[in-house]
Amino acid sequence: MLVGAGFAVVAVNYRGSGGYGQGFADRIHANWGVLEHADCMAAVDHLVAAGVADPTRLGVFGGSYGGFMTNYVITHTERFGAAVSMSTIASLQTLAYTIDHWESIATDQGGPPYAQPEYYAEHSPITHVARVRTPLLILHGELDDTCPVGEADQFFAALRMQRKEVMLVRYPGEAHGFIMGGRPETRRDAHARLLAWFVEHLG
Repeated sequence: MLVGAGFAVVAVNYRGSGGYGQGFADRIHANWGVLEHADCMAAVDHLVAAGVADPTRLGVFGGSYGGFMTNYVITHTERFGAAVSMSTIASLQTLAYTIDHWESIATDQGGPPYAQPEYYAEHSPITHVARVRTPLLILHGELDDTCPVGEADQFFAALRMQRKEVMLVRYPGEAHGFIMGGRPETRRDAHARLLAWFVEHLG
């Protein structure tokens, strides 16, 4: 859809993702965000240098862990002119206690939040929300048990408190994978909003 509208699109298989074995996936153990952010920005730098991407018209988007990374990226750089975060994560602390498979979060982070509160705070986008300068659209299903809708609510509220440009759309009756597996009308609406956000802010 985005390519059809004239955008160049890159999907980064950053450290911690699948496709290169368990060792590659384990590179981010107890260190969410840092290496993935570095890999994504390296990809952006490469595309800008190659003349594929315009450094003044960059957007970023993702869902689930990609939603976490979208929030993480815009709290660590001002290079993006627009962002869309779907089925998102704002706080690793609240996620750890409300996700539908909470035991895996403690394993992924090297322990539960009460045992290492400083780590959970430092790696949570909500901690650094005052840095955000990128207009953000948040899309979230209200029945999401993997990334509960409170994650979207708190990031939205923190940005609104600062009068930052942010929009939150909650989809009643939709779960975690609404962007690909939701009702047709939901998918149509979400994709239309995503495209319109980038067209509005990036041209």
